[in-house]
Amino acid sequence: MKLRIATVQMTTDDRDKAGVVAKVLRMIDEAGGQGADLIVLPEVWTGLGYTDAYPYQAMAEPIPGPTTDKLVELARRHGAMIVGSMYEAAPDGRYFNAAPFIDRDGSILGRYRRSRAWKPSRALGSSCAARPFSPRASTTGNSSCGPGPARIRCSSWRPGSSARSPRPVSASSAAAAS
Repeated sequence: MKLRIATVQMTTDDRDKAGVVAKVLRMIDEAGGQGADLIVLPEVWTGLGYTDAYPYQAMAEPIPGPTTDKLVELARRHGAMIVGSMYEAAPDGRYFNAAPFIDRDGSILGRYRRSRAWKPSRALGSSCAARPFSPRASTTGNSSCGPGPARIRCSSWRPGSSARSPRPVSASSAAAAS
């Protein structure tokens, strides 16, 4: 089965999370309207949170939460899978750079939590390495890579392959212009 993949490229604004979310939702609607099966958002797309003036804690929210609820609605509407990382405020008080993986039916199949914190945000929690999710279309996984604003890597797992050695089928936040 071939997947039609849309990547979203945009500039975030730490001072206007609501405006950024609204802009990305419009871009998801556009990609979904063009028949995208998988829509990949940039890493920490709701706000970078790298400065003291606009820290990541203020941008963080639970998963599921208000922003993922909007993504769930669009996944259902367009029958598309959506993935992209954002700051998660976990119930135990820790914060994560987490990428929820939302299936075509709007279910959150899981989330990838970035496995290491980068220099400006050492207080972020760490979690497991990339792991596969199994939406109806195929077995797919994601991980964020590189320090600072980086990419989400979506990979396809084959039976017998390791979560630590996926075979990339698409990478980046490069194609769709804002």
